[in-house]
Amino acid sequence: MDATAYELLIRQANECGRMDVDGADANVYRVYEAAAMAYSAALNGAGKPGGPSNEALAYDAGFKTGIVVAYVKAAIYKVLKENNNLDDDQYTDLEKNLSQLVKPSKSVIDTVIKSSGNIFRAIGLRAR
Repeated sequence: MDATAYELLIRQANECGRMDVDGADANVYRVYEAAAMAYSAALNGAGKPGGPSNEALAYDAGFKTGIVVAYVKAAIYKVLKENNNLDDDQYTDLEKNLSQLVKPSKSVIDTVIKSSGNIFRAIGLRAR
């Protein structure tokens, strides 16, 4: 997933520009990706010798995942609560996306970002 898709999702939900709201920055997603890849590499034995322990990498990856998930959930909740342009199917799809984030993985997060972004565009939300 492209980090800009994450940024666009947050900006669409808040109808704001970059840096107008916390989390509306593609670098948040890039930092998450880097932490997840470092942990995955360590698990596969490709970690840096003398680098951080697997436990430290797991903590960092989990923490960064939580940050991204929190911002994505906040964006979806904001649209569910404040937007009256959602039809029943879109509302149900956004609720389903929220439930998928209970056990997040990179593929789940990317799918939720793509699906929610499509719904946001369909109801006319735009980033500034």
